[in-house]
Amino acid sequence: AIGLAAVIMAIFTIMKQRRFFSRNYDLELQEHTARLEQEIEQHRRTQEQNEKLIADLERLSLVDSLTDLYNRRGLKLLAEKQMQICRRTGQFFYLLFGDMDNLKLINDNFGHKAGDEALRQIAQILEQSFRESDIIARIGGDEFVVLLTEVTNAKAVECAYRLQNNLRDYSARGTTRFQLSMSTGMVRYNPDNHATFDELIDEADNLMYEQKKRRKQGDSRHLLDLPEALENVSTG
Repeated sequence: AIGLAAVIMAIFTIMKQRRFFSRNYDLELQEHTARLEQEIEQHRRTQEQNEKLIADLERLSLVDSLTDLYNRRGLKLLAEKQMQICRRTGQFFYLLFGDMDNLKLINDNFGHKAGDEALRQIAQILEQSFRESDIIARIGGDEFVVLLTEVTNAKAVECAYRLQNNLRDYSARGTTRFQLSMSTGMVRYNPDNHATFDELIDEADNLMYEQKKRRKQGDSRHLLDLPEALENVSTG
């Protein structure tokens, strides 16, 4: 009888231990699953953050941080795509090169913060003067470029004229310590004469300096204000 009782007690003890270990196993499994789910969620969040960071870096590599316009790299990328389309379809576009006047004077007289504000104001005026479909960029320092696509010669001149009017209106309001003006040159892309984006920029740049030279010689009129306005746009 004692031996039977001992066997029964032993069986009972083993069953209790199995239930104990079973409960412990279930608990450990739940804890392990919870940790795994946390690690998966953390990995997902890290991946999303990395993807956002990459997207931000790609955007920053194409955008000017001061004005939020395209930078030279972004402009060149878009311009070269537009040149490919024009070569294939026979269409054309216009490139306006603008050089802000007297930025150094603003920096020297009012400080670089005022110079930065002047550049931001120029960027806003450019955006107000051209269409949403046009591509606007600050390519360095006080230099800006606008690509006008699917536009006639007369409409391109009209847009450039609107820019000068908006600049004059801004300065006339006298809301800042400085006045804003910009010398510009405009070129129509011709695939026969402009093999590269840089050649197109150079031609517009030369026309811009022509206008700046006129101003220094005392001619305050904008190049596109002249009666022969349509002839002052280079068609390549």
